[in-house]
Amino acid sequence: MLLAYGSLLIATAAQLIVPQLVRVIIDSVIGGVQLQSDRSGVIQSLIGAMIAIVVFSVVRALFAYGQQYNAERISQNVAFDFRNELFAKIQRVSFSYLDRNQTGQLMIRATDDVEKLRLFIGQGLVMALHPSSCSRRR
Repeated sequence: MLLAYGSLLIATAAQLIVPQLVRVIIDSVIGGVQLQSDRSGVIQSLIGAMIAIVVFSVVRALFAYGQQYNAERISQNVAFDFRNELFAKIQRVSFSYLDRNQTGQLMIRATDDVEKLRLFIGQGLVMALHPSSCSRRR
């Protein structure tokens, strides 16, 4: 889980740096228009800022992938453990319990409830800290 949260923090930081780089580009263009004499310096700062935007976008994409991958891996492992425990529990219950309860109810718990738990762990816990999910709640 620490890998997922760490990847989320790095991806968010990389995403927050891009607007600052756009500010540098805009300031360079405005400054270059006002100071027509130093065009090579303006062009170098523009190229540097554009390359930095691409680099930070790639970093963000890699760490966003890492965050999703780790969150999904964790949720699949937890769901696997829950399914095994549920199966072991069903194996231990008495036959009278199995006679009283419908097979469909046991199957829905073995599949749907565990899948909902997996989705919550994989998406809910990580997205609870994600900054873009906060703006959607408002």
